[in-house]
Amino acid sequence: MSLKWRQFKYELKSKGYDESKIKEEMVAHIPDPRVDPSQYRDLVYYWCSEKRQVYMTINKRNHPKYEDLHCMGTKNLPRRTHEMTTKAKGVQPSRDELKKKMIEAESSQNLQSTQDSTNWKNDIYLKVKGHEKRGRVRCLGKLPHQASSSQSSYANNRIQKLENLLENLVVVLKVHFAEDPQINQVLEAIDQEVSIYNPTYSKI
Repeated sequence: MSLKWRQFKYELKSKGYDESKIKEEMVAHIPDPRVDPSQYRDLVYYWCSEKRQVYMTINKRNHPKYEDLHCMGTKNLPRRTHEMTTKAKGVQPSRDELKKKMIEAESSQNLQSTQDSTNWKNDIYLKVKGHEKRGRVRCLGKLPHQASSSQSSYANNRIQKLENLLENLVVVLKVHFAEDPQINQVLEAIDQEVSIYNPTYSKI
């Protein structure tokens, strides 16, 4: 009931209050026929009062700075207070205890919503496309293959052997084609390229 009353007041003000209009213009237009004209007039004068304007300015300035939790899960504050008082045998909880309960309720609610959003067991996509294949991620395709430590070690050893063979080949070619400037130029380029990726490689 209290929620409906708050919602009604919010809708009434959102439809009836306009900063660009004067009081008489707002009073002349009642957005809801259920509202008594004399009461609505008092309400409009309250909205436009200097005291109310000060509160509105303060609230607008403070709202962006608000970082506290505003949700307590499915239970409202009076119900939670009553439950905690009953559990503590008549001792009312302090504000700190209430705040702690609010944080716990918010955290559990967020966790539940996260779990629900990632529950793909019975969703429409699964019914159409079937179960995911091994090594694939939904809507992303194949996962990058990560080599094992033994495979990496084998690959590094093989590369080292190939570099040694290349070094020996360059030596042989330089001896046989010492007089050919074009071949020597190619061999120098190979020397440079290998030395960039392998610091232990010694130029001949």
